[in-house]
Amino acid sequence: GSTVRLLVEGVVVATTAATGGRYTLAPDAPLAVGSASVRVDAAGGGLSGTVLSSATTITIDDVAPVLASSSIDRDSNPNRITASFSEPLHDLDTSAVTFVDRATGATVPASVALIDGVVHATVGLPADGRYRLTIPAGAARDLAGNATTTAIVVDVLVLTGDVTGDGVVGFDDLVILAQNYGSTAARFTQGDLTRDGVVGFDDLVLLAQNYGRELPPLLSAGGARSAGAPRRGRAWA
Repeated sequence: GSTVRLLVEGVVVATTAATGGRYTLAPDAPLAVGSASVRVDAAGGGLSGTVLSSATTITIDDVAPVLASSSIDRDSNPNRITASFSEPLHDLDTSAVTFVDRATGATVPASVALIDGVVHATVGLPADGRYRLTIPAGAARDLAGNATTTAIVVDVLVLTGDVTGDGVVGFDDLVILAQNYGSTAARFTQGDLTRDGVVGFDDLVLLAQNYGRELPPLLSAGGARSAGAPRRGRAWA
């Protein structure tokens, strides 16, 4: 029979009567976005005076998470793509995330996981081409349950001999390989194209065989060639 009140920053926003020691409180109006100190007090019903609970801080969040950055680790095998958001994600429908060959539309197997609020996708080294990782709108949510409102895409370029990851095998790739020639415990982005840990003759041969190559642009629906415009993307080879 006690009267119970909900106080937000010291202001009463809801009142109810307890029944059998239980009660439910809901604010009369939506709380403002942001952090606030919340308390509950109770009086009457056999209580001696007013009983005040300890304060709890809550955060009202109605903002959907958006992509903050993406990166591709071309030195790892399988390669790893990460996507970080404006706030840590709490939930991700991994089955909705796709990795496809943009030229053929074929799905490429990828392992997707949510780790510490960041999306991680790993995929084996595919054939040369243009690929796209897509996180559909609504597939990711923050702790408050706000879902992403737009699709997130990360475009990936794969080209044998492309050290820099720009979709072209050229002088810049040769310079990096030459600067690291003879290095051991080397990484792909240092010119270890064969991924054997050494930058050597086999890597130089592979680059020379592909020198001057670049990924062809995609064909649009109308037959015109278009390289596409990724929102955020990197490349590996």
